[in-house]
Amino acid sequence: MLIVPFTYWGIEGLGVSLGEILPMLDAEKIRLELLRQDGNAFGETEPEFEEYLHTGNIARFDYLESDMGTDGVCGVIADADERHLATSANDGDVRYFLFYPLVYPWALREGECTSEEEARQHIRDLLLHFTFPEITAEQVLEKIDFINEVGSSN
Repeated sequence: MLIVPFTYWGIEGLGVSLGEILPMLDAEKIRLELLRQDGNAFGETEPEFEEYLHTGNIARFDYLESDMGTDGVCGVIADADERHLATSANDGDVRYFLFYPLVYPWALREGECTSEEEARQHIRDLLLHFTFPEITAEQVLEKIDFINEVGSSN
């Protein structure tokens, strides 16, 4: 009998899927954050940098992809969270999420969000650092919702 390993994980919390928020995100701000987090990330000395500069915003993310971890753009944004509350995950396929994970009241640590409103504001403020200037807080808040997904791999 052949046994195929199968792994799954829950993705639950309050946040956004990358597909919903990507058009609002400025790839250059993500690139600069990557450089801050990892000095070896895609920089001005790369041979493709000139091409990058003359590419549309969404296409720029393709240039950055190899420097991002398994959770892509969402992972970069989560790593920028100074309070270390946001997290990122992918579903093992093509969907990526940035979210504030569900926390039971008895498991709350000092500094954690204590209400849904506070968690929404935290995710909103984190995302606003990476959006275009014309994107408003209200536009970002509209994208934040409860996430209840399952990731899997085999």
